[in-house]
Amino acid sequence: VWHEGQEKWIEVPALEDLYVINCGDMVQRWSGGVYRSARHRVINKADGERMSCATFWHGDVHARNPLKPDDPNNETIGQLLAKRFGNQYSFTKEFLAEVEAR
Repeated sequence: VWHEGQEKWIEVPALEDLYVINCGDMVQRWSGGVYRSARHRVINKADGERMSCATFWHGDVHARNPLKPDDPNNETIGQLLAKRFGNQYSFTKEFLAEVEAR
């Protein structure tokens, strides 16, 4: 995991029966920064195999912050995805219109 204050990578050892879960940008935003979106990488330094499985759950594109319904930002998951990945992916005009309409 990248440690911003020290500007270096910190090792997260692989321990038996333990999961390491990295939160994404929406969880950071919704939690008000309590849970941070981690800059991370996976390097296997063990002699054996190590499993790393990236899984992304974006949920309902119209969902808004369930932790703070009166959030003045009021951004939906779809709006965040369009803003965050719009330069990397080709979203359909219909998708962009749908996420901006609400």
